[in-house]
Amino acid sequence: IRQLVNEIQEPTNPPGIVLQHLDNNLLAASSETLNRSEIKYVARIVLKALEVLHEDSYVYTDIKLNNVLCNYKQKEAPNIRFSEVLLANFGSCVPATSDYAKKGEGIGASIFRSPEASLHLPWGPSTNIYLFFGNYHLFNPRVSVDNPKYERIILERMHMFFGPFPLTYKELADTKTLNYLADIMNSVSQRKPFHMIKDKEFAPEDKTFLVKIMKLDPRDRPTAKQLLEDSWFSEP
Repeated sequence: IRQLVNEIQEPTNPPGIVLQHLDNNLLAASSETLNRSEIKYVARIVLKALEVLHEDSYVYTDIKLNNVLCNYKQKEAPNIRFSEVLLANFGSCVPATSDYAKKGEGIGASIFRSPEASLHLPWGPSTNIYLFFGNYHLFNPRVSVDNPKYERIILERMHMFFGPFPLTYKELADTKTLNYLADIMNSVSQRKPFHMIKDKEFAPEDKTFLVKIMKLDPRDRPTAKQLLEDSWFSEP
């Protein structure tokens, strides 16, 4: 977690703080594609940060690559470019017990939301797991954000790759939302289950790991602690 270095005493208006400086953020660093070792290195560290937050019942609602900061190693390394990775920008953390979370208030951009947040259902720590590992390029609706169907298409693509939405949603959503989901699922003529996708960039064990995470029912997702114990991290 990015550290507070100092608090500026004077002038007092506007208030100011000094935060730990790092070389770059992961979005910019990704201009050079991260290799598998780097992805696992970053994932482990971010999960450790989330584990700390979740233990205190906080939800980090703005997980995105430019909020993950990194320092580079001084010397060329064969597998991992980073000497340090930290999660930053905690202004959007909220208690999981807050009305904001219980009422399912909107968080972040539509393409970065979990299914429950997209449907304005209550969300909690498990939404972080989905947000961090979400395959956002799969959910890209390929229409303008101003298009009235923008959010619906994202939900259709969630169903297409990781659906169907399970019957357990009856325990989470009201009749209106359930009818909306039924209409979404009926409108998708052909599903493309993620675990069956043939892509040389995804090793079979990577797909298995992601399928564990991208559960549409938030109660089915593993916790940050459980993921840190997953065998995926020990595989080469």
